[in-house]
Amino acid sequence: MESKLNLYINTLQSENTKKAYRRNIESYLNTCDAITLESYLTWTATIASESGATQYQKIMAVRGFIGFLFDLGEIDSETYMKIKKQRTPKVNNAKKLPLNAEQVNAIVRQARTPREKAMLMVLFHTGMRIGELLNIKLSDINAEGVIKVVGKGNKFRYCYINDETMEAIKDYLNVRKESEYNNLFIGNQGKPMQEQNFNKTIKLLAERAGIDVEALNFSCHSTRHTTISILAEKGVTMPVLQEIAGHADIRTTKRYIDNNPMAAREAIMGLSF
Repeated sequence: MESKLNLYINTLQSENTKKAYRRNIESYLNTCDAITLESYLTWTATIASESGATQYQKIMAVRGFIGFLFDLGEIDSETYMKIKKQRTPKVNNAKKLPLNAEQVNAIVRQARTPREKAMLMVLFHTGMRIGELLNIKLSDINAEGVIKVVGKGNKFRYCYINDETMEAIKDYLNVRKESEYNNLFIGNQGKPMQEQNFNKTIKLLAERAGIDVEALNFSCHSTRHTTISILAEKGVTMPVLQEIAGHADIRTTKRYIDNNPMAAREAIMGLSF
């Protein structure tokens, strides 16, 4: 099992995530002789006294590994589905957890159309609000990957996207329906997309990616929270994060960072002298 665990850990990107996932998965494997629903339930019972946020992080790590083993054919579909259907702890909304890079990639991979992929990549790579995304006009984006965004109070700022995201937008534009509207993203009927419709879509894609949307109270806004949190983890300064997010008050930006209860723990765990 150690070799399979190493293979799985190597699929992850963030070093902090690798350390946390290995620690949590090993804590599960040390309590069982085989991966079964019974061993999974026994293990979750041992962490039941911990906070909902901590339980969620540990359970997502273990479920990710179990899903990896299922893809390899190491466990049967019945066992996998029984474990997958188990409820995860509800995370307090005041301490809503952002996604990690692996979960973001998993959601993007679930995109069914070029439009869905482009919208997801723009959201996750810019941290813009869903309303800002849906209001982007064709003339607001240039070939260099700079998007003019109109935010709250009709204040505008510039968001920047990487080459991969720009390619996703180009792929979408190649199949974009003709429309009398100048919005970048339009629906199947040629009209501007509605926020509530895309919110349903992104929840569906998240569920297919194995994200417990109920436990995280997941929505389009979660993409914004995730982007800001991941950038903060990479060392981006608070004023720059404020500019990216389009926050008038830096205290609003700070709340996004403070709402990640695992950040301090991971920082201490990785400390060495």
